[in-house]
Amino acid sequence: MAHLYKASIWQGGSGIWYCGDIEDLGHNSGAWWIPARMLCITPADYVRLLVEEFKVSVIDFNYNKNYLYFGWRNEADARKYKNWINAKARKANYYF
Repeated sequence: MAHLYKASIWQGGSGIWYCGDIEDLGHNSGAWWIPARMLCITPADYVRLLVEEFKVSVIDFNYNKNYLYFGWRNEADARKYKNWINAKARKANYYF
């Protein structure tokens, strides 16, 4: 069943803060490319946005597994991105 994209933040054991939609992981809600698709930008532009605008602390991409790993060392930066991407999803009424 489709749902409105809604990101959450959580802290991993390493202390890094992560952000993504974890509401329906069985239907791939946490896929890294969903925000890029919602924003109508390329995956490369999405990575650039994360690095330049949202100052991610860690980022890595595994091409063979199609997995983008990114996070922040402080909660405030993660929350800034979460609030921004959720506002974009609400404005676009982005269901998937």
